Amino acid sequence: MDIQTFTEKAREALSDAQTVAMRHHHTQVDAEHLAVALVAQPEGLTGRLLERMGRDPEVLVETLKRWLGRQPSVTGGGHTQGQIAVTPRLGQLL
Repeated sequence: MDIQTFTEKAREALSDAQTVAMRHHHTQVDAEHLAVALVAQPEGLTGRLLERMGRDPEVLVETLKRWLGRQPSVTGGGHTQGQIAVTPRLGQLL
């Protein structure tokens, strides 16, 4: 997967997804991390689409964050942003 072929917003969302994963002490970025990043993007398309559908983007973000908080995590030092891998599932989605 060549990330340079993605739009700037898509690359930004992937970077933000990685940050979400790090905050939850996850060693892999998955679809739920990306969903949080996409919905939370300021002026992003995903949040606006949800609003047009009559849904509150913040409710989805909070629901996903609660779900991510219940997933297995790794504590202690040692993983940095460059060391977080994309799951095969997210790789297929991309």
